[in-house]
Amino acid sequence: MHGCVAILPAFSSDEYYTDRASSTMGAALISATPLIATPEMLRVYSFLSRESVFLVDPTLPYVETMRRVLALPPSVRQAKLQGMQLLRRQLLQKNIKMLEDLLGPRPLLKGPDGTPRSMANAATWGSAETRRWQEELETAAQLPPLQDDAAW
Repeated sequence: MHGCVAILPAFSSDEYYTDRASSTMGAALISATPLIATPEMLRVYSFLSRESVFLVDPTLPYVETMRRVLALPPSVRQAKLQGMQLLRRQLLQKNIKMLEDLLGPRPLLKGPDGTPRSMANAATWGSAETRRWQEELETAAQLPPLQDDAAW
């Protein structure tokens, strides 16, 4: 997904505008891939920004929508990519702050030298620190599920 120009959500029902959350939104954020979005998506998924999506006419067929996005100048596509990367960083920092507010000031991660670090300023860490943080997240993702999670 990281190499995609855009992700086109294809909701199977209108429930994704009222009662259900779309995994496509999470996939776009995780991979920092811009979404192809309608005005209704921007309204419902209010965390999205115009800078992070290709805003399209919802009456166009999917193929025509993709054709129009691919025909945009590279500078426009790059700007949307940067918009999604910025949105991802902003949401990550907001979530980290919320976790630290809930859990107290204790750090959620240790720095490369083993000293406690606040994740609230993770975006300002050096590249070695960022790689270590990413490695720890990847390692955690490979752990077997908790007993309770296995039942899901």
